Amino acid sequence: MKSKNLAITFLMLILCSSLVLGFGVSSKYFRGYPLEAYPGQTLEYSMIIDNVIGNQEAIVTAEIVTGEDIATLKDRNPTYTVPAGAKVNVPMIITIPEGGAVGGEYAVEVKFSPDTSADGGGIQIATGAQRLLPIKVVERPAEVEISQVEQGFPTSLLWLLLILLLIIVAYWYYTKKKKK
Repeated sequence: MKSKNLAITFLMLILCSSLVLGFGVSSKYFRGYPLEAYPGQTLEYSMIIDNVIGNQEAIVTAEIVTGEDIATLKDRNPTYTVPAGAKVNVPMIITIPEGGAVGGEYAVEVKFSPDTSADGGGIQIATGAQRLLPIKVVERPAEVEISQVEQGFPTSLLWLLLILLLIIVAYWYYTKKKKK
């Protein structure tokens, strides 16, 4: 009887809700598949807020809760308006310290909280989300020396121009000598 009353109460709570926010947060990198960066590297990375449930926009605030020593949100105002059925990027700037040990790991965790200050009365149901961005420190890639051929100026063309110049100079010298 008690569980039946609890189920009815929960059902009434949902039916009386005036606002149901349902958004998701996705990231290309996750535990077991970290973002790779080398010591001293600064890069931009975005997590994505996806408003897939409901038929109204979601207003979501992002906040870095772990890893604020290496990551900052790029936008000055970390509140994002996500239209129904749309996706919005949340860009971050990540800087790995110069002294970061190769093989070491960093973690950036971002908390996404819905704005539940919508009008309409009734009961509001909204949940937030937290997303972890693992970062693995790797060796800096070796600088690759680019040859003339790879730069787009073929060496054979240079030789051809040099030979053509020699022919022109020889022809000019020969015609000048013949006139005398």
